[in-house]
Amino acid sequence: MLEIRLFGSMQVVLNGVEIRMSPAARMLLAYLILHRNELGTAVQTREQIIDRFWGHLEEKQARRCLSTTLWRLRRELETAVADQVSFVFSTPSGDLGFNFDSNSWIDVAVFIDKIQRVMQRPLPAMGWDEANLIEEARTLYRQDLLAGAAEDWVYHEQERLNLLYANSLSRLMYFYEQENQYEKGLDCGEEVLAMDPLREHVHRYMMRVYMSAGRRAKSVRQYHICREILAQELGIQPMPETQVLFAEIVSNQPVPKSFSPVPVAMPISPSNGSNDLAQLAQSVDAMMSHLEQVQQQLSQVQQAIAALSGKS
Repeated sequence: MLEIRLFGSMQVVLNGVEIRMSPAARMLLAYLILHRNELGTAVQTREQIIDRFWGHLEEKQARRCLSTTLWRLRRELETAVADQVSFVFSTPSGDLGFNFDSNSWIDVAVFIDKIQRVMQRPLPAMGWDEANLIEEARTLYRQDLLAGAAEDWVYHEQERLNLLYANSLSRLMYFYEQENQYEKGLDCGEEVLAMDPLREHVHRYMMRVYMSAGRRAKSVRQYHICREILAQELGIQPMPETQVLFAEIVSNQPVPKSFSPVPVAMPISPSNGSNDLAQLAQSVDAMMSHLEQVQQQLSQVQQAIAALSGKS
């Protein structure tokens, strides 16, 4: 059994014994695991790998570096395997890939599988089975992918997985709200905001859940945190939806639950260009109409608050 952990500091364990790999071999292994070609196949051409790792060298020297690193990688992985299993394979054309059919366990692969199984279902259909899958995935996400690595391709992979993780946590926190599991939902929201404090819909979620849990002061404080972050980072005010929610909280009005974590964008298919453009236009019109309604609601609530303040 080959066990590979890519979240946090990379660990490679073969038959219960951690393998001390050279830095170049370690990064090549991680690259082959994380990258697939345009067809989704787990292979990369030698040219792609050379360009990524040794593109600054002359071609002959770069190919020699790849050959040496590949030889070291295979030696370090396969010398302890009695049945000569190839964890890294070559195609007849010379392409390289990781053998996912081998007896191996990879934390990133398990993480992605669990999250994708949940994200394929509509949010209203989500149940405890899906919530548990996300919770299992959370245990795998120890730290950012390949923590400490400075390569550009690692940064892009970190961003991709961070986004996937944050989206899954957003879904989980809305599920917990529907189940009245407020503390669990708030924990998810705090983790999302730690990764991306500009997610305004998460601030709204936490404001609403704090009110549902009877913690009005916390709800008000969350609004001010949101407003300060948006002002400092983007120089903007909170969205009308956020201001309406804050006005409702200040006036002590009932705050309803929400079942939609983020607006759903309408997909555009190249095969149906004219129809999709018409649908997109309708979607934009609907969004603008919704925005006008929210702005009118905000104005009414603010007027009501001003009237109450005047009477007092």
